[in-house]
Amino acid sequence: MTLKRSIFCQADTPFWLKIMGRKIKHGKSGTPEYWAWANSKARCNDKEHKYYKHYGGRGIKHKLESVTDLLNAIGRRPTPRHTLDRIDNDGNYEKGNIRWATREEQARNKRSNIIYKGECAVDASKRLGGERHLVSNRIRRRGWSVKKAFIIKNKGRQKIKQTIKWLY
Repeated sequence: MTLKRSIFCQADTPFWLKIMGRKIKHGKSGTPEYWAWANSKARCNDKEHKYYKHYGGRGIKHKLESVTDLLNAIGRRPTPRHTLDRIDNDGNYEKGNIRWATREEQARNKRSNIIYKGECAVDASKRLGGERHLVSNRIRRRGWSVKKAFIIKNKGRQKIKQTIKWLY
């Protein structure tokens, strides 16, 4: 019996798998890294995927041929709180544009996020002494300019009107 082994097969493949003649490419099936790779590939390539329109439908390509490419690019997932993230949201899944990020880090890296002078709306809201949606609510619901929403501190409803008059 001859065994067909790929070049990706690890040297420490269990003996019983060698005897059964199974092909092992990377030994990472079922790991969190494998599922991150497989799900990202499905979002880009499978037109039936629930989120295809947000990934493959926008022209985002999946250029990681195997989970081994993912591991070579960014290594193993640091903690269970980390998931696969693209640094440039309009860029492809490829080496140099992927990272492991927490939910908080990913929330700051969304297409819908408002950024002014390198600071995102959530960070500015905290800096200004308000809730996390303070700046985005000022812009989207109240019609404030981005500059004004990022500059004026949260002083309560009465003092905001006085501060706005000062800006003009």
